[in-house]
Amino acid sequence: MSSATPTPTRVRRLPVVGPLRLGRPSDVWFKPALSVVAAVAVPSLLLMTLGRLDLAPYTMAGSLCALYAHNRPYAARAKVLAWVILGMLGGLAVALVSASLTRNAVVLVTVGALLAAAQKAVCDATRVGPPAHVILTFVSSATLFVPQTLGQVPGHLALAAAAGAWAWLVGMAPAPLRPHGPERRATAQALNAAAAYAETARGGEEGAGGARSAAYAAVHAAWQTLLAVRDRPSTTRRALERLVVRAEVALAAPADADPARLRAWARAVRGTGRIPRTGDPRGEDEGLRLNGADAGVDGADARPDGANPRRTDSGARLGGAAPRLDGVDPRVDGTGPCLDGAEPRRTAGGGSRRDGDLRLDGADARVDGTAPRLDGVDPRLDGTGPRLDGVGPRRADGGARLDGSNPCLGGADARGDGADARPEGANPRRTDSGARLDGAGSRRAHGGARLGGDGTRRDDDRLRERDELVGVAAERAVAPPPLWSRLGPLAPVAVRSALGCALAGYVSLALGADRPYWALVTAASLYQANITLTWSRAVQRVVGNLVGVLLFAAVTPVAQLGPLALVLCILACNFGAEALIGRNYWLGSVCVTPLALLVTELPGYQPTGELVTGRVVDTLVGALVGFVAALAVTNRRAGRRVERALTAVDRAREHAARLAADPMSTPAALEAARRGLAAAVVDLRATADAAAGEWWQRALPQERVVLAEQAAHRTLAATVRRQGLLPDPGTTSTYTHTEGASP
Repeated sequence: MSSATPTPTRVRRLPVVGPLRLGRPSDVWFKPALSVVAAVAVPSLLLMTLGRLDLAPYTMAGSLCALYAHNRPYAARAKVLAWVILGMLGGLAVALVSASLTRNAVVLVTVGALLAAAQKAVCDATRVGPPAHVILTFVSSATLFVPQTLGQVPGHLALAAAAGAWAWLVGMAPAPLRPHGPERRATAQALNAAAAYAETARGGEEGAGGARSAAYAAVHAAWQTLLAVRDRPSTTRRALERLVVRAEVALAAPADADPARLRAWARAVRGTGRIPRTGDPRGEDEGLRLNGADAGVDGADARPDGANPRRTDSGARLGGAAPRLDGVDPRVDGTGPCLDGAEPRRTAGGGSRRDGDLRLDGADARVDGTAPRLDGVDPRLDGTGPRLDGVGPRRADGGARLDGSNPCLGGADARGDGADARPEGANPRRTDSGARLDGAGSRRAHGGARLGGDGTRRDDDRLRERDELVGVAAERAVAPPPLWSRLGPLAPVAVRSALGCALAGYVSLALGADRPYWALVTAASLYQANITLTWSRAVQRVVGNLVGVLLFAAVTPVAQLGPLALVLCILACNFGAEALIGRNYWLGSVCVTPLALLVTELPGYQPTGELVTGRVVDTLVGALVGFVAALAVTNRRAGRRVERALTAVDRAREHAARLAADPMSTPAALEAARRGLAAAVVDLRATADAAAGEWWQRALPQERVVLAEQAAHRTLAATVRRQGLLPDPGTTSTYTHTEGASP
């Protein structure tokens, strides 16, 4: 079959058990759970104290905004929360005014359906994140069926706005304690996902394709988080960006990746500790360790795997009893012999020496000058011992001849200015501060970065580290596409939402329901990227609501003990919903259902049997009618979007391959091309997955998608090798192939 031949699309079997499987809980599941509890508790308890708990539904509308933007950096979270609160107030205002002007249920259902479609489209276009449009639709739809007068609207809006402002403060509260918490979590997830893919690909296990897609998605999500604040770069964020670059490199060449190191970096990133700095594989002689030594952002050596312990501020190695890979005894006390006859140690006050400190003839001496040379010559460095060549005394402060003319211990010429100038640079002298002097007269700090004569980092090192981030800087400088251009592809989903919500509400009214907005909200919560995912959400919604009404029946006797008991039950349901929904939507719905039913009892207690019956009927009606509407409104644009995504990947791959083959390509161009190709691959996979779940459309070119992904991955591997982010093939691994990378 030709690669251009499209494979036929068949109607997929709709799963029932699969959508109910539980996933792993989120790493920070407690953050949104605690946030919403804090945001709801204060206004509700205040109203209870004032005896106006009937106004709590309006304050809860603002409090629920605390659920949003927990994956955003705090600077971006502040803006997103503000827009969410404004959007909630806008929908609430339309609902309140509509409820004030008419009591016609059909008109109110129509208004609710149109609001639901608009909220769905805007939330998807702006990628606001969970819980997306569902909370906004619930607030506006429920308010439509609460009797209002125009004179009450400003006061109710003021209550919602005040609660929204409190929710904003709750959402921003962790910023002083963990200013880069969201960026750290996203980076750690990307590193762990890359490590999982590297292990799967290296072992030839099944599911490598799924692990690769998940890893690319995690890396893409990390970049979205890091780039969410485009105008506020920082040292911490740049260090995190370098780690995400290493995750991208691992995806491009999994056989050369070290999963243990990636996971160690991920562990180090979490919390508030130092962010590890990645070793640069492009030059061992430029001051960056190739064996995984990882210098922290403050310059302290911090190997994540523990093989090369940190240095203390004085320069001594921690855990000095560990053997060196080159056979050198690294004990700080200076009592242990070196296996190769060289003595590379220094006292604790000066720190251990690196390989550059070893005399090639095996006749190196300890820095304290007390140990005899193996050849019987006293090598003391304090200036009191005899010169090896018997010529003249040495300087007492550093070993250099006072006249600066005669050679030093190994033939190195030490000038009177203290700058070591050995012609071969084999035995660089250390300065009094413990930093080594290399053959070029520049000092090395203990973190491994080369320092200039004034102790500053050399320009070429700064440029080398910046090479990895030039693509990031280029992407940060590009403004996001306008909102209207992102709304166009969402037209089928918006039409589905409007039609499904309206029909669900009308059917519920025809069945005599008192609260048709329950069916409307159920239908609105179903619509996902394609029909298959919509069906899965329908199964989850129905199962969760049916179990939830049983929980409500069990909790009602406790909630009706008094206002305080009712508020506490509402807070418990809020916490449970956010704590469980990350594992599966149906599990969170088990707590969402009693929460929605308890809110209806804030103005006054309702008969439990009627609430349970109405909720079950409206759930079944909303799920059935909503899914039928999804079948009726097809998304025939999905196939065309796959073709456009394939074209974008082909163009990005050819561009990257040309640059990789051009010896004159600049680091900025290579990095930008690699980033562009990686983003195109992520978009292709997301577009293909979304289109594969649609029905009633032309056949999709699945084989072309697979071949395009494979070619793109080979080109990515070739590009990272061209950038020097990986060793050349054959030097460390023979498993990563980059053939076929040329355009």
